[in-house]
Amino acid sequence: MDKYFVIGHPVKHSLSPEIHKMFAAQFDIEMSYETRDFEPGGFIEGMAVLRREDSPKGANVTHPFKMDAYQYCDEVTPRARKCEAVNTLIFDGNRVLGDTTDGKGFVNDVTQRCGASLTGARVLILGAGGAGRGLAAALQEEGCARIYIANRTPERAHSAGAALGCASGSFVDLISEKFDIIVNATSAAFSGAAPAVPNCVFSECSLAVDLTYAALPTPFMQLAKESGAVRVEDGLGMLVAQAAESFALWTGRMPDTKPVYEKLRAAFDASVAL
Repeated sequence: MDKYFVIGHPVKHSLSPEIHKMFAAQFDIEMSYETRDFEPGGFIEGMAVLRREDSPKGANVTHPFKMDAYQYCDEVTPRARKCEAVNTLIFDGNRVLGDTTDGKGFVNDVTQRCGASLTGARVLILGAGGAGRGLAAALQEEGCARIYIANRTPERAHSAGAALGCASGSFVDLISEKFDIIVNATSAAFSGAAPAVPNCVFSECSLAVDLTYAALPTPFMQLAKESGAVRVEDGLGMLVAQAAESFALWTGRMPDTKPVYEKLRAAFDASVAL
């Protein structure tokens, strides 16, 4: 049986094992998919142990290791090279191939499930890490009018902006900016907070998306709604969509995301009702 993993810290909460189990069932594929928690700074050592003891066929990489994974790979796809981040690993003998499906998953979810148009949109990405970079790279292919990367530390935002050819700045710099779509790709939710952005940035926002997913609205979703965003979404849809892209890379088969998303959302809604 082929073995797959999702690597991150923390990662115990991940829905990826359940998602890939449902994908595999659509095609009667036997596979295992488990979580692996690596300590920060321990990606290389963790990968050595994982490959030695489990001989994985593939792996997903989540916060905070996407840029570590990029450096780890022997070969990466053009889209991964562009954003210098990897969330999907493919093991081919002694070689490791890396790709990023975050951006493609986000685009698919926003345009198909949410029905939003990216053509001509002004998009703000909060966070300059691997997820934010992956989104920016993919959005550049969608005809957006403007893509702006903002980060708590402006130096990191400018570094990402320069690498990707996007406008960039700190959260404070957003005081006079307006956007149609705002995406929270920061790790603020892990500490139960929203990124410290000015409320006025949401005044013309038609869609605000938090890449974190939860049964209840996240602090960012609450901030966006209270500040004028027309529609707010968590990251469950993107999670399922990017997972489908990874699954297709590993197996050559594209699963149906709709029933998987609906089942997970129903489970979230039921947990809130209890």
